[in-house]
Amino acid sequence: LPGDAALDYLVVGGPAMLAEKLEGLPGLRPGFGPRLLPAGAQAPNDDGEAVRAAAQAGARYVFLGTFKRLANWDLELELRLLENAPRGPRELFRGRCSGPKEQQLAVLDLTRTAALEAQSLMPEGAVTLERFHRPLTRDAYAFFLYGKALSLYHGLPDGQKKDLDQAEATLRKVQLIDPKFVEAKRFLALVLAETGDGRAARAE
Repeated sequence: LPGDAALDYLVVGGPAMLAEKLEGLPGLRPGFGPRLLPAGAQAPNDDGEAVRAAAQAGARYVFLGTFKRLANWDLELELRLLENAPRGPRELFRGRCSGPKEQQLAVLDLTRTAALEAQSLMPEGAVTLERFHRPLTRDAYAFFLYGKALSLYHGLPDGQKKDLDQAEATLRKVQLIDPKFVEAKRFLALVLAETGDGRAARAE
């Protein structure tokens, strides 16, 4: 949780980016869509609640994260990796990283890399590693809009209604800013498919 409305886009944008990167790891089967963020999802109150939710989704591992703005306006991210162990939740990793907001994607990359390295889950091979470290986008504003579109799609923050039209419009802006933002393009296709525009979805 950010504790800062200006960082709300990271509430969904951060987990979505993590899920996209985990997709390329042969030892893991990441969750997407409702499994990534169930309808009406709330932040877990404790580790036990977090791993129970993971178990219901058939997951062994669960990532938990918090982020905040520091006094010097740097962004600080804390990432934890828990395992749904037989005797209850077991913390496998806890790490923090901070940096200027303009380097937020690098901060996210460094933190998730440390978590995966701690469990020997990093991909092997130069090409696979390059793909893993490739930022979704190099444009901070494009990533901000991507997170905003995800929030509109999921109806976040709490009390906000799901708005497919605004999500689509926001993703169209992302495409104009960074046409190479593949993950945003794929998400736009999902939004279009849900609105019933199958032809446009296939075109994306």
